[in-house]
Amino acid sequence: MWYSKYKETMEMQTKKHAVFGKEYTPTEITEAFESAVLEEICKHQKQGDPIARYDIMSNRAYMELPDGTREYLDV
Repeated sequence: MWYSKYKETMEMQTKKHAVFGKEYTPTEITEAFESAVLEEICKHQKQGDPIARYDIMSNRAYMELPDGTREYLDV
């Protein structure tokens, strides 16, 4: 009885990971995602585009301009 429930759980987990490929762990996928996001941010900064960010301390969104100044967005 317990074995069938265990087997069902393992099959569900295997199906989840099959979407990303069996050769990648969740940690590797997360690291690849973070790296891709940082690359895009750097690319846009070099192009002189403002970057949307969030200030956790003040709970406000802002645009970081190419010169490093912040323009807070009050909606």
